[in-house]
Amino acid sequence: MSTVPAATPRLGPALVAGMLGLALLAVYGPTVGYAFVWDDRSLILDNPFIAQPLDLGRVFRSDFWLLSSVPRPSGMYRPLVFLSYWVEWRAWGGNPAGFHAVNVVLHGLVVAGVVQLGRKLGLATLAALAAGAIVGLHPVAVEAVSNVASRPDLMATTLVLAGTLLWLRTDAARWGAVPVLFAATLCKETALFAPLFAVLAAGRPRWREGLALVPAVLVPWAALRGWALGGAPELGAESGSAGGMRILHYLGRIGVPVFRAPNGDLPEPSTIAALGSLLLVVLLVAVGLTRLRGAARLGLAWAGLAVLPVSELVPIGARAADLLAYTPLVGLALVVAAVVRPALLGLLAIVLAAVSATRVPVWQDSAHLWAATLEQRPDDALAQLNLGRALADGGDLAGAEALYRAAIAGDGPVDYRVRAASNLGNLLRLRGDLAGALAAFEMAIGLSNRLFPQALFNSALVLAQLGRQEDAIARAGEVTETWPETGDHWRLLGALYAQAGRWEPAIAALETAVARNPGDAEAARMLRLAKERAGATPQPSP
Repeated sequence: MSTVPAATPRLGPALVAGMLGLALLAVYGPTVGYAFVWDDRSLILDNPFIAQPLDLGRVFRSDFWLLSSVPRPSGMYRPLVFLSYWVEWRAWGGNPAGFHAVNVVLHGLVVAGVVQLGRKLGLATLAALAAGAIVGLHPVAVEAVSNVASRPDLMATTLVLAGTLLWLRTDAARWGAVPVLFAATLCKETALFAPLFAVLAAGRPRWREGLALVPAVLVPWAALRGWALGGAPELGAESGSAGGMRILHYLGRIGVPVFRAPNGDLPEPSTIAALGSLLLVVLLVAVGLTRLRGAARLGLAWAGLAVLPVSELVPIGARAADLLAYTPLVGLALVVAAVVRPALLGLLAIVLAAVSATRVPVWQDSAHLWAATLEQRPDDALAQLNLGRALADGGDLAGAEALYRAAIAGDGPVDYRVRAASNLGNLLRLRGDLAGALAAFEMAIGLSNRLFPQALFNSALVLAQLGRQEDAIARAGEVTETWPETGDHWRLLGALYAQAGRWEPAIAALETAVARNPGDAEAARMLRLAKERAGATPQPSP
């Protein structure tokens, strides 16, 4: 009697998809309970523009970082990201849980998009799910998902995948790719590669249509950005020779994802090392495009195109952060899923999930993030600045002061020293050391060439506390002249005029404050009082 060998048990696609979803929730679900960290505060929690009524014209004509609590030109044009923060503030205010939950949902949409794209490009269902698992569980994605300020990468990648999937359709709906890919470019500049990849993915029979798709996306972006920010992006001072090193760095981060400080950067390579790395990258891409087929070849094309905007081949001053490997990771995941055996892919997913699960808690709050960074980079000025702020928030003023002074005395970037001096001024003011606070604010003002509004604003408060009323009014007037669209600045100026009994300029300043921010109840209350006092008090001569 013959026997039939038992079939090797295999997991069905539905079960694998369910396991992947549970793994994503296990790794990133805890982030919903995390605090705002790093740039989350400047872009959301402390951002006065988020709380103000929406001015779409202003949003679409502004540099991304000019709409923050630390306004500075950055060359970044990301209006849709600001709009996402603005809408969410109306939904859950300053509660970080909602913002983190949206990041997790967006990451889940990216994973689903990778699976769908893998199937469209010819991968078997389980291989496509493996590609999604690599993107979903890889430690390179931890910063992008756990840090709300990394929202641009999540939104851009989600829309690039959606637009590409639309373009791969054969019916009229494929032209929906144009607005979707255009929207992706308004989330982050790395999405500029998307229309070219979509054309490559659709194949030669549709290249003629592709000649229309690429300009239909990129020309409106260039025109809108030029109208808003005034021309082409400014380039950094570097030569761009480090581009090959940057690309190899991102490949290394994906291949060996050990923890790395989020604000780390790469040393400037020698000419030989730069040229050698660039030649190696060209050779690897050429060999890959020659040897690979189908989904693997297109995955390599995605990775190559997506890494170019952040490679510094054209120097733009981008830092070498893990989140910049998030979008290129999609392409490399497709390559790996296409060439590696399924059993090994499952083992890889388990290892990646385990590493990410240990990495995510670093982002739970500023104290954990910057303490981990200082362990790796003890003299890092940004880590000193941000850990100092976390200690101050927790009541450890002595520890905070020591870190602020270390950041000021170090040789870090001037911007970090400016902020450390300003934070030191705030700390000393809370302690009642007004002379020390004023000295710290003046240091921040000098280091920034009088272009750091918080230091100017807070120095006006200290001058008023010291009884130097006219100096305080002059300083507040300087703030309103330089940053006239911020309502808080006008409210301070109005309050200082009112304290001096100068009701006419007080009323003018407070009316401007209310016009800038109609939701400012305190400015409206002060305006009513000023008008009442003005009607009962003779006006002193200016």
